[in-house]
Amino acid sequence: MSTFEELVFLTLKQFLHDISSPAQVEEVWSQLKKHRFYQQCASKWPSLSSSKRRNAWEKLARLIEKIGYATRPYCLRCGTCCRKGSPALYLEDAFLVNSGRLPKEAVFTLRSGEQAYSNQEEKIVTLKNEIVKIKEHKGRQCIFFQTKDNTCSIYEFRPLQCRVMKCWQPEDFAILKRKRLLQRKDIIGTNNSLWAIVSLHEKRCGVAEMRYLLKHRDKDKKAQQKLKEMIDYDIQIRRFLEETFGIPPNEHDFYLGRPLSLLVNLYQSEE
Repeated sequence: MSTFEELVFLTLKQFLHDISSPAQVEEVWSQLKKHRFYQQCASKWPSLSSSKRRNAWEKLARLIEKIGYATRPYCLRCGTCCRKGSPALYLEDAFLVNSGRLPKEAVFTLRSGEQAYSNQEEKIVTLKNEIVKIKEHKGRQCIFFQTKDNTCSIYEFRPLQCRVMKCWQPEDFAILKRKRLLQRKDIIGTNNSLWAIVSLHEKRCGVAEMRYLLKHRDKDKKAQQKLKEMIDYDIQIRRFLEETFGIPPNEHDFYLGRPLSLLVNLYQSEE
């Protein structure tokens, strides 16, 4: 077995293990070796440039996924997707929040300027628009995932992202590219005093500005003072939500995003 063949074989073996495939690796390997694209890669690999090797390997990895997932076209209830992170909500999920089937205390808002992992881009990105997500336990596990039996406590009313997530058929996930992410205004409305408060908070406590002040606070006393004022304002407006609108603290992460004091701790190491 050549170095190229060994690398592909080990990659395939690891992938089948990761997706808990019941298939024997030798059987799937035999199928992969018959594929025209694999044969083309195997024959040309020694003569390919570094850039062409990277492109070929990316396509080969997608082929391994396709063939691997075909060995288990059903959900094994392994819980891997639930352990890797909670779903973002889309406009179709608004009724879940409005009806209380997905209570506001169970979701939080990642605001514009924050960093988050993008499933579509498969990397950490800085958000241009806000995202409303289901909360997670430490380690990114969705709070509704039941570890005892690998089940979902809201399965009947699970969000759109969960419903289209089929690890054995990842192309279905592409449908989300045509869908609009849920925003706070879809739930709160925009012609009311509560939205005015949320908008004012976003203006006075924007994440992009917070990260800028955090970056310059050690050399600029004004930046340090402004950052302190921003954190104090965030604390005050959360108290105002509870006292004036009767919104409990466990829902504040939806209305205002995570506390600035928490975000400062998260981002200060990178700045």
